[in-house]
Amino acid sequence: MTTPNGAIVFNNSGSGSDTTASGLGSANVYGSGASTTGSSAVVTGIDTTGVSSGDLLWVQSSSGRQFSIIATVDSSTQVTCDDTFANTESGRTWAIGGKRASIAGSVVSLDDWTADFKDDWTIQFESGYTETFTSRLRARTGGFFRIQSDPNAAIKPKLTTSNDFIFGQGHGFLVKGIEFLKSSSGGTLCGHGSGGATVFSECKFGESSNLPSLAFGVYANSIFDKCEFNASGEGIYSQVSDLVSSGCVFNGGSKGMEFAYPSTGYFITNCIFDGCTVGIYSGTSGGTQYYPKLIEGNIFKCVDAGIQIPANNSYRQRGMLCKSNIFLGSNYGIEFAASTIPTTSLYSLYDSNAFYNIGTSNYLNDDGNTFNDINLTADPFVDAANGNFQIDSNAGGGATLRASNYALNTDTSIYPFRQYVSDDFGGGGGSTFHPLA
Repeated sequence: MTTPNGAIVFNNSGSGSDTTASGLGSANVYGSGASTTGSSAVVTGIDTTGVSSGDLLWVQSSSGRQFSIIATVDSSTQVTCDDTFANTESGRTWAIGGKRASIAGSVVSLDDWTADFKDDWTIQFESGYTETFTSRLRARTGGFFRIQSDPNAAIKPKLTTSNDFIFGQGHGFLVKGIEFLKSSSGGTLCGHGSGGATVFSECKFGESSNLPSLAFGVYANSIFDKCEFNASGEGIYSQVSDLVSSGCVFNGGSKGMEFAYPSTGYFITNCIFDGCTVGIYSGTSGGTQYYPKLIEGNIFKCVDAGIQIPANNSYRQRGMLCKSNIFLGSNYGIEFAASTIPTTSLYSLYDSNAFYNIGTSNYLNDDGNTFNDINLTADPFVDAANGNFQIDSNAGGGATLRASNYALNTDTSIYPFRQYVSDDFGGGGGSTFHPLA
C-alpha cells in the first residue's frame, strides 16, 4: 500500500468542492474525462501535471469506490492507484486531492466506511466543520486510521447524529479534537465495538442540550485523554479488559464511569467528576477481581459517593490502588455497599486521599485498607461551583493539602494543581471544555 503524502481533508460546510480545492495533492487539478476499468487500478484521461505518488485521486464513480491513493504516475494522462474503482466507465468527473464538502458525500454507505477509507489514512476536518447524520455512522472493518480536526482549528468539528457513532468492529482508531453530539435527548451517543484498540484525545461527547443517556459504551480496549463527557446516565459504561482515562471531565449524570465487570482493569488519573450522582461505579456484575486498577489524582465532586462498590461485588476491589484523590460534597467519599468484608479485599490500598464536606463519612464499611486520610475543614478549590478546580491557599483547605505535601510542594505542573486556564473547546465563546490549557 502506498503511503499517503498527508491528511485527507474535508471542507467545513461553508466552502470548497471536490473540483476546486485539494486536500491531498496539487490544488486545482481536475477535469471530467477520467476512464476506469473494473478489473484494473489504472485510471486514464486525467492531467497529471504536478501529481505524484502518494496523492489522492477522486473519481466520481457511479457506484462503489470513489477514492484511492496514487501508487505511480505513468504518463501525462495516466496513473495507477492502490485500488480499483469497481466500474468500467469513461467521461467521469475527477480531481486530485479529494477535498470533500462532507463525509456523507464521500462514502457509498454511512453504515460502513469500507468503500473508501483505507489503513493508515488520516481523515482531517477543517476548522468549523459540521455535519448531521440521520443514519448510524460506523467505521470500516479491519486496519487502523486516524480521524482528527485541523491541528490549528479555531473551532473544533462537530458531528451530530440522531442514531449513534460506532468505532471499532475489529480494528483501531486515533480520534482527536472532535465533538460528537446528539440531535435529540436520550439513547447512546458513541460506542467502541469488539476488537482493536482506540485512542480518543481532546474529544467531547454530548453537551448540556440533547443529553444522551449514555455518552460512550466501551466494549473494546480504549484510551481517553483530556475528553469531556456529558450524559443524563453514564458518561462511560465499560465491559473491557483495559481502559485508561487521563485528564478527562465527567459532567453530571447518574454515574461518571460504570464498570460492568469487576475483573476489568482500569486506570483513571487526573480526572474531574463534577456533579455526578456517583463518580466511579465498579462491579455491576459482581464476581472475582483479578485485574489491576489505579485511581489517582482525581477530583470527585459528587452527590452520593465519589467511588461506589455495589453489594454484589463480593471481592471488593481486589488489586486496586486508590491514592491522592480529593472527595468533596458527597454523602460518602468511598462507599462499599456490602457490610461483610471479605479477606480478599486486602489486596487493595486506599492512601492519602483528601475529604471535605462529606455528608455522612469518608467511607461506608471501611475494610481497614485506608491510610493517611486528609480531612479538610475548608474548601480547597478557588471556585469549584463554576468549574475552577485550582487549589487555593486557604487554611484548612488548599493550604492543608500543600502542607501535607499533597500538591508536591511548589510543583504546579502536576494536575490538579496546575494553574486554572479556561479552554473554550468549541471556540466562539462556548462553554469551557476542560480546566487545563
